[in-house]
Parts: sequence; C-alpha cells; structure tokens
Amino acid sequence: MKEKFKSLKFTDWCIRNRTAVYVFTVSMALAGFISFNNMPKEQFPDVVLPTISVTTIYPGATPVDIENLITKPLEIQVKSINGLKELKSKSISDVSVLTAEFNADMDVDEAKREVQEAVDKAMSELPSDLDEDPQVQEFDISEFPIMNINLFGNLPLDKIQNFADDLEEEIETLSEITRVDIIGGLEREVQINVDRFKMQAAGITFNDISQAVAQSNVNISSGEIKVGKFERNMRVAGQFEDMADI
Repeated sequence: MKEKFKSLKFTDWCIRNRTAVYVFTVSMALAGFISFNNMPKEQFPDVVLPTISVTTIYPGATPVDIENLITKPLEIQVKSINGLKELKSKSISDVSVLTAEFNADMDVDEAKREVQEAVDKAMSELPSDLDEDPQVQEFDISEFPIMNINLFGNLPLDKIQNFADDLEEEIETLSEITRVDIIGGLEREVQINVDRFKMQAAGITFNDISQAVAQSNVNISSGEIKVGKFERNMRVAGQFEDMADI
C-alpha cells in the first residue's frame, strides 16, 4: 500500500516552475527599485509641530519672582487645554518662557488660539505693571536656518557689509533657497548735526530739515522728448551719491 503525503498545490507549482518564480521575483524587485527612484522626495520637508510658546518679559524681576508671579499662573491656565501633550517652563531673570507641545493630530492654529485664550484668562493674576502682554508664538520648522555663514576679516565694517550683500544676492539666485537673512551687519548711517541756535534764528525745525533731505534724495521722471524718429525718457537724477550732495 502506497503512503500518501499531503502537499500544497501552490508550493508544488512553484517547485515545478522554478524559472518562472525566479523571473517573477527579479521583475518585482526591479519594479520596486525603479518606483523608489522615481518617487518624489524632499530633503527638507515641511514638518508641522503643534508647539506653542508663551514669552513674558518683566524687567527687574528675579527668577523666583518670575516663577511665582508669571510662570505659575500661566501654567495653571495652559494645563487645562485639551490635547496638551507636554508643558515645559523656564523662569530666568526678567523673562518667563512656556513651551506647550500638543498631540500631532491637533491643528496648529487651533492650538495657538486656545493658548491665547488661556493667557487672556491668566492676565488678571499677572503683575499689572508689565510693559507688554505675554507673546504667544508657534514654532515653524521652515523658518529655522539650515546653514549659517560667518564673515570676518581685517577689513572695514562697510566692506564686510558690502561683501555680505553681494553674497546674499548670489545665494538667493539658487532655486533651492527660499530666503537669506543678514544678521549683525552694520548699515551705513549719515548723521546731520545741526546748530540749534542757528535753526531758531532761521525759524526752521528738525522736521523741516528732515523733509528737505528726503525730498532732495529722489529721482524724478520728467516725461518724454522726441529726438528725430525716437522718443527718449527724461529723468532728473536727484539721489545722493556722495557726502558732497548732502
């Protein structure tokens, strides 16, 4: 009597058609590799984090006073918000900072609105002599710089500033760059020092001098003029180019 063995039909078919199975496996792997390469990808995708910060400035206050007078009243109100995942606070001299992180499924605008409402409720318990109300802001990852370039050298400050301006224009021409900011650069400034007694004798004010300088530092279009068969635009150049013009 012959012994019978149980087997799966699909397994038997794969064993009998090994070549077809190999071809199918290689084709699937190749198709997956091609799909992966053609899939659109971003090196720095926009990441939305429902995180809101509350910053309060109280000049002259110690860390203990900041903690008791500002941080704790704000914490009590912000903790009551639904969807709050984590709340961190930092109290240092003159400044209180609260960072509220919400669940990922919460809308950022909604989180900011609820935090603002919580801060408004706590205003009655905060010191009445605050120079400014607490500032509620959201974290935007896209606003964080991906590269910092420091410029320094044995050159005058205006030369370094000019080089930074040229570098800013060159970097902004790159299609991958959204914005370039120059921080810490010194803008050239021209000061006009006047004699108050001569001003009083002439009957003019600081505002008169300011308006006179502003009105002189402009280019004015004077229309068009025909020169033979051509029309030329006329312009009166009045913008200052050097100190002598001022």
